[in-house]
Amino acid sequence: MPELIEAIHEVQGEVFEPYRQSKQRLVCSRCAYLHSDACPCPMDYWIVPILHAVELVDRRRQRHARGHQLVAGLLRQNQPNLEAVARAYEEAAGTWTGCDWTTRFGNNNLDLNGWMAAEAESMAVESTDPDEVEDWTAAAAWLAHVEKNAGQAEAQAALAVAAPSR
Repeated sequence: MPELIEAIHEVQGEVFEPYRQSKQRLVCSRCAYLHSDACPCPMDYWIVPILHAVELVDRRRQRHARGHQLVAGLLRQNQPNLEAVARAYEEAAGTWTGCDWTTRFGNNNLDLNGWMAAEAESMAVESTDPDEVEDWTAAAAWLAHVEKNAGQAEAQAALAVAAPSR
């Protein structure tokens, strides 16, 4: 997994082929199962969802780092009334991990607790049952909407934390 993440980080762009080449060079070339009956491995089938997951984690870490910078600036001002707000923001920034409540979604009553939109999209692609495809597709859209709202809430919180320092 560390080699795969390194391969993903090595490439920047929207085109998939460079990611595949980087994975082959940094992961596949060192694999004990290369050119065996186990090759290609399941990682080849999961590379797109893995790529999305790594990029999502990277974006979260970047947002969290920006939050730390904001908080550090606030705390340097020695304004005790802002310390609790800054601390709360720092603890919460970049921590969104997807739906964290029990659901009964769609005709199949999907429980989306612990799921993110990219994972639901993968399930929609992998499913062979048309009803499940429909539910997972709708779930992915709903989760994407929730994730967007969570991102907007975090952005608004960042603005609120930064406002007293202006």
